Amino acid sequence: MIYVLTIGISAFLLFLIQPMISKIILPAFGGGASIWLTALIFFQAMLVAGYVSSHLTARRLPRSGQALYQGGIILLALLFVPVSVRFLQTPLAPTLKIPLILLGSIGLPYLVLATTGPLLQYWISADSQRPAANPYVLFGVSNAGSLAGLLLYPVLFEPNLPNPAQMKFWAWGFYAYAILMGICMLAFLKGGNPSALPPQPAAAAMARPRKIVWSGRLKWVLLSMIPTAALIVFTHYLTVDIANLPLLWVVPLSLYLFSFVLCFFFSGLSRPTGLRSILLLLPVLLMLVLPRVQFEWSISYQWKILFACAALFAVCMYFHGNLERAKPSPAHLTEYYLSISLGGCLGSGLAAILAPLVFRSNVEFYLVLVGAAALMLRPLFGQSDRRFRFALSAALIFILGLVYFNEEIDRRPGVLLKARSFYGTYTVIDVPAKPPAKMLDARILQQGNTIHGGQVRTADNRLVPVTYYHEHTGVASVLRHFKPAKRIAVIGLGTGVLALYGRSGQQIDFYEIDPAVVRIANSHFENLSSATAEIRCIVGDGRLALKKVPDGFYDVIILDAFISGSIPTHLITREALRLYCRVLTPEGVVLFNVSNNYVNLLPVLNCIAEKMQLSIRYQVSGEQEPLYRFTASWAVLTRSPQTLERLERSDHHWMIPPPASVCWSDD
Repeated sequence: MIYVLTIGISAFLLFLIQPMISKIILPAFGGGASIWLTALIFFQAMLVAGYVSSHLTARRLPRSGQALYQGGIILLALLFVPVSVRFLQTPLAPTLKIPLILLGSIGLPYLVLATTGPLLQYWISADSQRPAANPYVLFGVSNAGSLAGLLLYPVLFEPNLPNPAQMKFWAWGFYAYAILMGICMLAFLKGGNPSALPPQPAAAAMARPRKIVWSGRLKWVLLSMIPTAALIVFTHYLTVDIANLPLLWVVPLSLYLFSFVLCFFFSGLSRPTGLRSILLLLPVLLMLVLPRVQFEWSISYQWKILFACAALFAVCMYFHGNLERAKPSPAHLTEYYLSISLGGCLGSGLAAILAPLVFRSNVEFYLVLVGAAALMLRPLFGQSDRRFRFALSAALIFILGLVYFNEEIDRRPGVLLKARSFYGTYTVIDVPAKPPAKMLDARILQQGNTIHGGQVRTADNRLVPVTYYHEHTGVASVLRHFKPAKRIAVIGLGTGVLALYGRSGQQIDFYEIDPAVVRIANSHFENLSSATAEIRCIVGDGRLALKKVPDGFYDVIILDAFISGSIPTHLITREALRLYCRVLTPEGVVLFNVSNNYVNLLPVLNCIAEKMQLSIRYQVSGEQEPLYRFTASWAVLTRSPQTLERLERSDHHWMIPPPASVCWSDD
């Protein structure tokens, strides 16, 4: 029982620390889906390192040496607990900087926890004094503990405990783990001959160790790699292309872990039947045709999330079930787990790091889907005629080529540019006028399913602000009527539409975290070059950059940074507002674009304003789609009653928000 408890606690701590430490460090990098996926790859890589350690320990060291080595690295890891985050002040790319920060902060304790599951399962299987048991069931226990840590964080820990208290709780959990591991080591040292494997029930594969060939190892890697790659691409699809809901990334990762729990607890679910293959294949095939269906008919984002989750869960159940059936004798247990972790690391690395470097679009989403569907179809036609199988293979290659051509090479009418960076995929589209309506010729910038600005490109309307910044919005009202504004800071560039409101003698500083957006705004849009104000584009996270600005430097600060369709949460906390107020003049204002289809941010701002004794007003503009004037919600905050009075006198659309009690903070 002590082994089971130790494995469960180690897995719980492994997945509890992931969102816990990510919440602390990721805001410094903008907080998008790509940031989390980079952290996820680090955790996968550390899992591989832990499984390598377990495998070598079990294979190369005697019983006493195994206990001595494990005890030594636990004692060494205790020197890094409680965990403290160590930021790096170096100009490295996020793909390098994030793993280095995580390595310096949590590397060794995480490595120690990662060694626990495989090593303890090996100890159980190698103890001749224990009754016959299947140690692979404990892999289900491990994933159940991981799932508990992942789900309890947003429900229990994050809403109720500040960051220091969370880290303190995790530290006490690690101390408890170290004590339990010490008890396990004592029990192991008192056990029987480690080379004598216990007789396993019924299954012949468990009775006598068989030599593992390389094809078997490659099979384990492949069966693990595909669902992990699916996890990465579906997480990006859900959080960028469908809805940037808070903590939505938890759902696909939970489904991924839950499939492990089901497959290793209930091995009957993995039995290879035609019905199982068909039931799991249907959601995947439906996901392949969904883009065409939603083009013809409007599908709500709730249904899109449901379809995507069903397809991901089907892929995970199929390949994790096959992985469970392919498990070897317990003598090769650590090698098996090492192959699983290696496949997971390869899948996440290919999907999250290599794909953004190689592709201009999110074509890897369809490549993973098509590849998974093909492998799921393969057993159904395994006994068919050779020519038929050859025709199926040719059809698969054709489909993969067609998908690549459609997403990467073919440009639909009006598409001027497809670009991709660490922070997202961008498309520049020319939209022609649609007579007899009054739809204007326009050029827009799109990330995922969200428009990030644009410009009207007909000669008489070129300089008219459009999208969420048109002349009837709250931001337009402030910039036109707030005459004292000499210096303006805008966090989030988009296409630079707000530059069109600048006047001679003004300075507008755009803070943009993604260099690709700056290049696109300058090369494909004329908003910045047409402005009469002095324009500066500063690359970097806006909140971090503002820390270097002198007190009282800006008259207006505009928060318009979006990751797909959502404001990064670290820009709308109490500590962030305190920073904005420091760099504002006493009469200055802070504006927030709170337009969002999924989360109402106005109560959060209202609560922070009350705590900081700021005045707050908001207004919602109407939509005129033929003129590219979208519905936009803007909120304005100020310390000055005189400034508020001037704004309300110049525009009667400003409203008092309802009372609220939900505040966000960095903790």
